Amino acid sequence: MNIPHMGGRTIGPWLELFAMEAEPGTAIIELGAWLGAGTEFLARGCIGNNVDVHTFDIFMVKGNEVQKAEKQGVYLNPKQDTLPLVQSYLSKYENIVYHKGNIADTIWIGPQISLHVDDACKSPKQFKFAINHFSPFWIPGKTVVVLMDYYFYKKRPDQPELICQKEYIENHGYAFEFIRDWPELACAAFKYLGGDVKYI
Repeated sequence: MNIPHMGGRTIGPWLELFAMEAEPGTAIIELGAWLGAGTEFLARGCIGNNVDVHTFDIFMVKGNEVQKAEKQGVYLNPKQDTLPLVQSYLSKYENIVYHKGNIADTIWIGPQISLHVDDACKSPKQFKFAINHFSPFWIPGKTVVVLMDYYFYKKRPDQPELICQKEYIENHGYAFEFIRDWPELACAAFKYLGGDVKYI
């Protein structure tokens, strides 16, 4: 299904591969689903692995999302609740758990996380919360961390704070191994090696 996307479908085959390699009994975290394009690849990749995709989003149309969806043939209304639409797109997948609301209100108590995909936390405040909240559940030598906005600061030179994801990885270089990146989409992927990765 060609679900409208902001990059999730472009790197979808990689998301699917990472999900296929997820450890049984762990979880996949997706921060920011929009309309579920990337979510579909994650869910497809871990079918039969005893792994659920936990996707967190406000699931409400905002900003220029009406225009972005319309260019891809889907018509939305401002402030529309998109969760029913996303659930209809992904109805055949039983391994998706939807978390609707502000990510900063999240309480995660497990299981361990084998794949962490962040497509929502662009600002330092949001990103700090996400890292400090979820990283204690990452698995040394196993967890893959995909940062969909790693190079986003290059697209918004008037917002230098958006370099926070790149600075975080560089400041904790001992704890991450570079896998690959997609500069045209601003994305990069890393393997968590272990150690203290708290965002201070």
